[in-house]
Amino acid sequence: MRWLARARWPLLGIALLLAALWWLRAPIADYLLPRSTTERLLAQAEQALMAGRLRGKDGAGALEGFNAVLARDPDHAAARAGLERVARAALAGAEHRLEQGDQSAALALLDIARAAGAPGAQVDALLKRANTGQSSEALLMGLLDAARRAQAQGNLDGDSDSALARFNEILERDPGNVLALNGRDDVLAGILAQAHKRLDAGDGAGALALIEHVDAIAPRHLGLPAARAALASHLGGVPAQGALRRAAIMAAIDEGQLDAAQTLFDALSDLRPADEGLVRELASAWARRAIVEALRERDRASQYARNRLLALNVGKSNAAGFMALVDGRMAAWHTRRDSQASDDDWSMLFAALQGQASDSLTANMRQCFEQALASIWLERAATCLEAMSALVARADAAGTDRARLAKVYVGVAEERLGRGNGDGAWQAANMAQLWDPGAAGLEGLFVRLGRVAR
Repeated sequence: MRWLARARWPLLGIALLLAALWWLRAPIADYLLPRSTTERLLAQAEQALMAGRLRGKDGAGALEGFNAVLARDPDHAAARAGLERVARAALAGAEHRLEQGDQSAALALLDIARAAGAPGAQVDALLKRANTGQSSEALLMGLLDAARRAQAQGNLDGDSDSALARFNEILERDPGNVLALNGRDDVLAGILAQAHKRLDAGDGAGALALIEHVDAIAPRHLGLPAARAALASHLGGVPAQGALRRAAIMAAIDEGQLDAAQTLFDALSDLRPADEGLVRELASAWARRAIVEALRERDRASQYARNRLLALNVGKSNAAGFMALVDGRMAAWHTRRDSQASDDDWSMLFAALQGQASDSLTANMRQCFEQALASIWLERAATCLEAMSALVARADAAGTDRARLAKVYVGVAEERLGRGNGDGAWQAANMAQLWDPGAAGLEGLFVRLGRVAR
């Protein structure tokens, strides 16, 4: 029996070891057979969805997770199906919140539904119900004050801060609002006055863009006949030809008046292969607008810009990869904002966008961009440039800054392609297109990338 007593302790140790191995079987399996990053992200997104975390303040929500997978693999069927489930869950949650009378929670869920690609008609129907509950006199007066301030500052048209956008938002909530109708008429008259100044300066394309934009909004505006007559006189009585319309589209894009550019583009009846560059310019402008409006917490304006982008063909580039890039940057700003970033510059930025101005912030963002670009820290440079864009009226960075950043991205894409890193080259090329679709060498780069992909 003595030998049995001596053997008892080794047997007990073996039993404990087997129990520990059983308990740690999953971590050990992950160590020996690690899952790919895509599989890990997909599993985390599925867990978040099952737990009801549709969007996470720490970036660990289902929406961010599935978008992260699509950023790596734009054709990933499970991730796209996951986004559809996120959209359905967000719509159901919004409906439930509206039944409980919780408008703010319903609006937050509708933002998630839009970001996940929910059908626009369903979102708009629920949004109308939510806005009906919120259309109080105080809310409308706040929008009216904001519209008048923008008008006084000369910010007539462009992004969601413009006077025209504010008046239009009031009219969506209260279609018969006389103050908003009169205010919008005044803004349109101001835009036509700008068109006359363009004509006086010999800028027929710029004038045409403004006149066509007013005509699309209010075709019976009293100032239109005189503006059209002045344009006809400037052109010598010859109707505006395709070349002038194309120039007008570029003029409107440069001015940040993307709705005007879209109106002119939609009226083109003879799209040609040579117009591919024009399409990319308009698509990239809408993409930048979607990102910056997301940064500003204008989710409705951001989704509008994204929908405009979706309706365009972005040419020879990887369209799915470009959309995934835009969605990824929008999600990154949502995450950074929701997590109340500890970085002082970002905290100051979000405070400034809420109306707490900081004189040094623009200079800080400029310094951030220059330093990041000089050190080829391109992700940081792009982030700082987006922040600079959010602080200006037209919601777009200066063309020279965008061109400088795009030039470096083209170089990075060339280097990655030379090393055989096709995915990395596509990502850098799409970033170059985001900032400057006309960058030197970009079109040829896309052609070569397409050949490699085939």
